[in-house]
Amino acid sequence: MTFTSSKANSTEANKTGIGWRLPEITILTVHPHGDARVYTRQALSLAKVAQTVRLISPQEPGYTPPQSDGVEHYFVKRVRFRFEKFLVTPWRLLFAGLKRPASIICIHDAILLYLFPILRLFGKICIYDRHEDYNKVVRSRYWIPKPFRILAGNALYVFERFFGSFASGVISVVHPLEKIVPNCPSVVLHNFPGEQLIESGKTATTPPSKREYDVVHIGSMTDSRFGVYRAVLEGLVKRRPGFKALMIVTSERHYKILVDQFDEKQVTVLRRIPHPEVTAKLAQCKLGIAIFPTLEAHLQWAVPVKLFEYMACGCAFVTSHMPGFESLLREEDKKDVHIVNSADPEPYIREIDAMLNNPAEMDCQGVMYQKWVAEYYNWRHEEEKLYRFFTELTKKSKS
Repeated sequence: MTFTSSKANSTEANKTGIGWRLPEITILTVHPHGDARVYTRQALSLAKVAQTVRLISPQEPGYTPPQSDGVEHYFVKRVRFRFEKFLVTPWRLLFAGLKRPASIICIHDAILLYLFPILRLFGKICIYDRHEDYNKVVRSRYWIPKPFRILAGNALYVFERFFGSFASGVISVVHPLEKIVPNCPSVVLHNFPGEQLIESGKTATTPPSKREYDVVHIGSMTDSRFGVYRAVLEGLVKRRPGFKALMIVTSERHYKILVDQFDEKQVTVLRRIPHPEVTAKLAQCKLGIAIFPTLEAHLQWAVPVKLFEYMACGCAFVTSHMPGFESLLREEDKKDVHIVNSADPEPYIREIDAMLNNPAEMDCQGVMYQKWVAEYYNWRHEEEKLYRFFTELTKKSKS
């Protein structure tokens, strides 16, 4: 087994004056190493208070981890085929994790759950960070024949319940996800923007109405969603002379379709960008969009992180009806967000067009949203819950 590492001196990072002190922690994930939740939120936060934090993931071509962030970075060999991700990568991560001592092992992927019985034999505190309801996610994959979707969803549910029962604690992103393991200690940590993103967002001082791009979308999407986005862009291009959009997509196929369909002066299309570069792009945009035309079962409590990132950068936004997102808003804030409840592209076109025609209101909203994020919707509050949860599990393991 070959490992590469980038060890950072965590001594200075731990001199924070925070009243928490945790033992060594290892985070195992098949997510990209610089993932916003895994690295930017969890690893960097824990590095402030733990003796050592190690982040271990498959090697990404061209990725170089930071050298002075208080986190020790390790990589295992990247797989070539999808089946290897399920059958080989977990064992590589396990051996890498056991090679270096840690009292706490935190995983971020359901496919790693079957490592928990082994880790418990080694006396580890095992924490499962659950990002999605994978049973419902699998059932929404229309490229899988329906009978197999149901079978796969049920099998995954049983898999999560059984191997999750070996967890010492469960972290989730929204409340409906936290009860996958009955009677297991749990905590909800929302994916609110971290201090680094918020501070970077404050540099976006140009009022939204004066920014280059009228509309921005960032992130992945299904093919059905992509079709609605294309229709919305087509409608806005026809309706608004000089319209400009920025689309940052993760699918190479979606990238090529957009490049072929639209003039680059109307729609600028970029591939996935590193998360630290997000704020610089959003600072060039008037308003963000997050369209979910069909509220499928796995989206009932989904919270698009991009909405809070738009807010942090002073962007107004238009989104679909999202119960999970709306449940996080304070009652007094709900009247000041733009929500469309439709599968038809036309209502989104009309709403965006009306907002772009009212630059003064858009500028006021940009300032207001940045204030909301700075005061309420930020990772700082979640970070305190993270420390408390890890501390309680550590104390419980010693009793």
